[in-house]
Amino acid sequence: METLSLKSKVINNFYTSFLDKENVLNYKNIFSYRMEDASGQVRTMLYQAFPLSVLENGTPENVLCIQTDVSHLKVTSTNAVSFIHMNGGKSYFNVDISKGEFDAGENAATDFSELLTEKEKLIVIRLSRGLNAEQIAKELNLSPHTIKTHRRNVLQKSGCRNTTELVAKCLTTGIISPGLN
Repeated sequence: METLSLKSKVINNFYTSFLDKENVLNYKNIFSYRMEDASGQVRTMLYQAFPLSVLENGTPENVLCIQTDVSHLKVTSTNAVSFIHMNGGKSYFNVDISKGEFDAGENAATDFSELLTEKEKLIVIRLSRGLNAEQIAKELNLSPHTIKTHRRNVLQKSGCRNTTELVAKCLTTGIISPGLN
């Protein structure tokens, strides 16, 4: 519960102290957490929140929250929050929550999204939809060998062992969104 409280503080700090009021609606926040369901089974949940309206002081007033069970992806909850710019602006991935406040410089070296090229992101999005190398190659007008090379490079950059782990990491860090790609 303490982790969720810290995440909440960082999110509040990001929207009320870091962003200008005009930019609040451009960002969604995303993080994962663990919970126990009614049968006692521990679940990993992906939380996404989209501000829909803003008060005069810049605080989000109405927020659409989506919570998705991602336990089947075998990912673990992290002590980080990501802020994704919805229109292609600067995003802040895996922001550390330990201090309870947003620090823009804190995640500069660990921005996983910036490790991937635009082409690699396109390929990961298609992998997340269940497409194989041949199908992706056809969609992107590339050879299947090129797609496999990009996938191998992304796996190496991410430290993931397989495509499922890669998709899970991209999902929980906000590079891809469930159902929106």
